[in-house]
Amino acid sequence: VKSGYVGPNQPWGSVERWFELENHRRPQFKPFLQDIEHSAHDVLLDEIRNISGLPDEELFITFKADLNRLRGKKMLYFVGELDKGHWIEGGKKGLEFRREVFALRHFTRYADRVRLVVIPRLTHYGHVESYNERLANLMVTGFKEYFQAS
Repeated sequence: VKSGYVGPNQPWGSVERWFELENHRRPQFKPFLQDIEHSAHDVLLDEIRNISGLPDEELFITFKADLNRLRGKKMLYFVGELDKGHWIEGGKKGLEFRREVFALRHFTRYADRVRLVVIPRLTHYGHVESYNERLANLMVTGFKEYFQAS
């Protein structure tokens, strides 16, 4: 595991092994395009459009989300302390260079309130490394503590 953390809640041994066991259940439509979109490689849009022949409404859908839907809402966002792409990368330059801090600063223009919670020892695939009940309890506690009545 790149993060160096394998927890006791992983009977399969590693995230890689979990993917081997569960990959057949995960959506496999446009996986290459999903990876490009997830990594925000929008510079490839013209090339992908030409190669794939797909219409624009099928490409880079995640870039077209209507953030006005966040208006009037509170946003509680979790990230794992050991999540390389979402938390660790950029950290040496300063907090504002971390991907999730950058994104949440953007979301503050839309949502009423935004909070980021960094969960110790959690990796990118924390949802498979921790019991679901623990994450649900964390969310409930987070909303109670981070969004107290003003």
